[in-house]
Amino acid sequence: MLRHSGLGLHVPDCLAQRVPDGHGSGTLWLHAPETGPGHSIAAAGFAPGHTPNILRNGPRGLWEEVEAAWRWWDGQGRPTVHDFGLAATVTTTADAAVVEQLAWYRARDHPLTPAVHDRHPARTAR
Repeated sequence: MLRHSGLGLHVPDCLAQRVPDGHGSGTLWLHAPETGPGHSIAAAGFAPGHTPNILRNGPRGLWEEVEAAWRWWDGQGRPTVHDFGLAATVTTTADAAVVEQLAWYRARDHPLTPAVHDRHPARTAR
């Protein structure tokens, strides 16, 4: 879901793994290894006809980010991976090259804004 629909662009630095249990049920595991003090993790257990059971821990609200990304994706008419693009700009100096990446939706002049956790001062200080 995250990688095929563009949702992963809205939930950066998050690893997602779906573990099927059989008959349409399973667990979606979300893990963010670099979130400052501690790791963030969320697990969503799914079964047909039942409300998902959500467990979460850590400083980042991974499940809430996925929900917000899904609402955006659904509100845009569920675009496919072909509606997204990535532009890269390379600036070189005598010492190094700096690559800046810009993910966009439908056109380069419609950039996807970083998730809230990427704009947080503690997140950008490395």
